Amino acid sequence: EMAKEKGKATGLVTTSGITDATPAGFVAHVEHRSEEEKIADQLVKSDVNILFGGRKEFFLPQSEKGRRKDGRNLLNDARENGYLVVETAEEMKKADGKKILGLFNQSNMLFEIDRKGSTEPSLAEMTAKALGVLSKKKQGFFLMVEGGRIDHAAHHYDIGSVISDTLAFDEAVKVAYDFQKANSDTLLIITADHETGGLVVLPYTPTSKEYEGINLEAISKIKGSFSRRNRELGDNPSPEKIKEVIKNYYDIDLTEDQVKVIQENPLKKLDSRHFTQYGNAGIAFVLRLYHRIGWATDSHSATPLFLWGIGPGSEKIKGWRHNTELFKIMKEAYGF
Repeated sequence: EMAKEKGKATGLVTTSGITDATPAGFVAHVEHRSEEEKIADQLVKSDVNILFGGRKEFFLPQSEKGRRKDGRNLLNDARENGYLVVETAEEMKKADGKKILGLFNQSNMLFEIDRKGSTEPSLAEMTAKALGVLSKKKQGFFLMVEGGRIDHAAHHYDIGSVISDTLAFDEAVKVAYDFQKANSDTLLIITADHETGGLVVLPYTPTSKEYEGINLEAISKIKGSFSRRNRELGDNPSPEKIKEVIKNYYDIDLTEDQVKVIQENPLKKLDSRHFTQYGNAGIAFVLRLYHRIGWATDSHSATPLFLWGIGPGSEKIKGWRHNTELFKIMKEAYGF
């Protein structure tokens, strides 16, 4: 809003839903993050130049496979407000306009590990397109880019998706960093809102005598996300089905005892406050010794975060900083 008042272009990009908490927090005014129908309505009226992400379902009525209960098709409203609406990577690349609404999935965008063969753009491609559009504005721009699905993967103890989506975020950072190097008057800040899962590295295999640490070779063999895996497992899978799916996704041959752990999911019984909301903690517990990583919870943790910056005002980014201080640093850089 401050950037718009100064005549600057604005953009919000995420691999989660464009109505999710982080992008919505920059532009929407609702009482709770769950009010995504209201958030979608406010987004198409916002005049934010670039809106890229998932959750198209909140822009469509139930009669058109959406989730809106008011019967409205907000894609039509967006077009009436001057937005070019795109739904694939190819359409996004060809889009030529000052205001583009890109909705690339009915739900969240795909995890990077599942994206190959889809019509969805990568986070780096969305970032490049956003910068290409916004940088045409002489008064400058504000852009927020989020690798939103790293959090979702960690909630479900999915180390393969955590790493692949973090690498995809890194590629987007390179796009932004290359832009900053060519435009030294740009402030680039890279950080996160929180850690999820209490991710730790484990030292030993079941038989090792020496410290070995994370097994990246085994992790590199993971074939897909927890989301795809769980769809194949279905509800109450048989022992044979569990063995088959785990073998296909992780190249691991389970023992009968390990299958029993997955079926009974004892962590859910032992600690119902930290291992109930997401996924099957039993699967994560069985996989931990193969991948040599562990999870403390299925929710957020208090782990301190990294914070990087380059450009005007970045000299203030050093030492320990409370997250709310970033707002002041950005305001000063913009001259607000």
